[in-house]
Amino acid sequence: SIVAWYQNNLGVPAASAAETKAAPPTKEEISLLRNAFAAFYGAARDPEVSEKLLSEAIQAWQRQPADEQAGLYRVRGDCYMALLRPLDAIADYSKSLTLLDTPDGKNADPAELPAALLGRARAIRSLHTTATPEQRKMAVQDYEEALKLASREEWDTPQELLEDGARTNPYATWEYGMALRLQGEYDQAA
Repeated sequence: SIVAWYQNNLGVPAASAAETKAAPPTKEEISLLRNAFAAFYGAARDPEVSEKLLSEAIQAWQRQPADEQAGLYRVRGDCYMALLRPLDAIADYSKSLTLLDTPDGKNADPAELPAALLGRARAIRSLHTTATPEQRKMAVQDYEEALKLASREEWDTPQELLEDGARTNPYATWEYGMALRLQGEYDQAA
């Protein structure tokens, strides 16, 4: 890379070296991604084939910006949920959230963050009583953040954001209540 060349040949430290822009995906990589999405979202849905193709696409996309990678991890997390592999799904949703929390991640579609949060919360909730206390707490936090992001208005308090978001996604709100119950927060779940 240019940055490595500057560092090796000119002694320019990484922070000062010119940033390089990722090369666009090749036609083969785009075709791989299309096939992965078709296997997962198409009429002949096949999560097993999709998981394999998504894993290959994730490897091929490593040089792409974080916002692009985050979406792939989130979709593979959805695929893992379809395959009843919640622990793998949790790992991918967490990776997606980590990538979304980077400067490049801020360029992602605004729907990506709440989708990854809800995905991870749902994967944790699917563990039922085998979820650790830390996982249960994470699920509650993920539901809360996703519901706040779903709010259609600017409110003064986090509670008002949460309540408005709850009106936009009643099913996620019910799941949030169940996650609170699983954590033993019965008063807040009511």
